[in-house]
Amino acid sequence: MTELIDLFLIAIVLVIIALGLYQLFIDPGISLPEWLNTTTLESLKTRLLVVIVVLLAVIFLGAAAESEGGVAIAGLGIGIAAVIVAIGYILSIYIRTMVAKADRQSQGSSQEQELP
Repeated sequence: MTELIDLFLIAIVLVIIALGLYQLFIDPGISLPEWLNTTTLESLKTRLLVVIVVLLAVIFLGAAAESEGGVAIAGLGIGIAAVIVAIGYILSIYIRTMVAKADRQSQGSSQEQELP
């Protein structure tokens, strides 16, 4: 059963990447839901990282359900947790830089408006 969920999540990743690349490089005017709109390659990468985190969690839960316990499942859990923490750290750095960039742009535009 978990293999089907894994395949479904991989299919979702492929569809998201395909639609994102199509919108970025072929037809920016394509009508997509707001959560699927891709304006930059960075937003597509962020969306991909989030789906990878979900996929890793599903893989671990599938392995835990089929496991008989022991050290092997703990090692797998620790390894997957380390990857998820690393991806979370990368996403937090990206979000902080995007917020700082937006703040600089808004301050620059407000300063331009104040000049006579």
